[in-house]
Amino acid sequence: MVIGGIVYWLIMILIVGGCMAGIGILRVFAGVKVTELYKKKCCNMIADVVTLASVAFINYFGKLIKVILPVNILLLLLLVQVPYIGIRKYVKVWREARDISKTINLHEIFIISCYASFIKKERRNKYGNDASNYRTLQVF
Repeated sequence: MVIGGIVYWLIMILIVGGCMAGIGILRVFAGVKVTELYKKKCCNMIADVVTLASVAFINYFGKLIKVILPVNILLLLLLVQVPYIGIRKYVKVWREARDISKTINLHEIFIISCYASFIKKERRNKYGNDASNYRTLQVF
């Protein structure tokens, strides 16, 4: 009787432990694949800002949200992030279908604005602050 109980619990521990190990390994591989896909398709500064803003909002208003909506906060974060990624994917496919592939990055905007301000300063130095001469020479 005692040996039967010991064997039963050893078999139960092995089965449950094996299932937990299998699920853990599966979660690790799924996490690696999702991380690779996210880095490949979605990772840029806008996605980082949206994620940080969502986390900060949920962190700050977490207790108030919990009072109003009895929902898990991590589930709420996923409910914000998944539609955001879906909308980004839809916009990307929409742009590719219309052959709108070129987007202006932030560093390009910075370079253009620096160049424009340099041109404006040079023209101010050349023509002075006279509005009648300068108004026709503005770049932007």
